[in-house]
Order: sequence, then structure tokens, then C-alpha cells
Amino acid sequence: MAVPQVSHRNWWLTQMNAQIALGNHEVDARNLSFAKCLELCGGKRTDGGYRNMQHSEEGYSHENWKDSGTAVAWEVEDRDRPHRPTVPNEIMDSMEEVMETEWPTVPTESLSFDRQLSMFLKRRHEWLSALKPTFTIKNKTTGETAKLDGPESILD
Repeated sequence: MAVPQVSHRNWWLTQMNAQIALGNHEVDARNLSFAKCLELCGGKRTDGGYRNMQHSEEGYSHENWKDSGTAVAWEVEDRDRPHRPTVPNEIMDSMEEVMETEWPTVPTESLSFDRQLSMFLKRRHEWLSALKPTFTIKNKTTGETAKLDGPESILD
């Protein structure tokens, strides 16, 4: 098992992305382990995971979100120090595969786990921006909103 260092920003963004991946608000992703949240977010292109979407004349849609829009807006406590979650090796290996697919020209294996996670979330947010309905991810404590509108995404 790995115990990577995860910034607080990536911590709550991963949980909020997991909430979207769950496809509903019946279960609060904050009650799940970080490893489970990462697993929910990290689907590959071919396994029916986070890229499981349909195309129509209105654009792309995801089968779990048929509403006019969805928001994940939580009060998120502030924290100065990084998180240290336990992540099973299988999930770390899967994350490496996803990174190789999403960023084939970048030597992602040389980057810290937290930087890899930032890059992964950037790609995920670019994908979310193409979906109809629209998604909003907001930390109500700080007022910070993850931009889901193209290449700049969360790396601003």
C-alpha cells in the first residue's frame, strides 16, 4: 500500500469528482475512503468508467446525470498540511495507466502523486465541461470553484 501526500485542494476535488461519478447524491462521497473516491474517478476510456457518455444533437451526456445541471457544493474545512491517505497498489497502478493514456508525452512517473492527481483532475474537468447538463464544483467555505471550461481548468 502506498501512502502518498495529497494537497487539501486535490483532496476535496477528488471527493467532489467522486460524488459526480457516483451519479447521485444518495451517498455522500465524503463518507468514502480516499482510495474509493480515486477509484470512482479513475475509470479508463474503455471500461465504462468516467468516459461513459452518449452523444446526441444537444451534445454529450452521461447516463447517470439526466437533469438540467448538477452542483456539488460543500463546506470544506481549511487545512494547512497535506493529507496522507492509504491507497492500495492496484489503484496506484490503475492511476499510472490512466496517466500514461491521458498524458502520453509527459514523463508522469517522475512527478509526485499530488501533481499527477492535479493533471488527472484537469483532464477529468475538461471532459466534464463537454457534458450536458453542466456541472459545478464549489468549496463553499473558501468560495473556490473548480473551473470546468477548458484547458486552463483547475491549474489556474
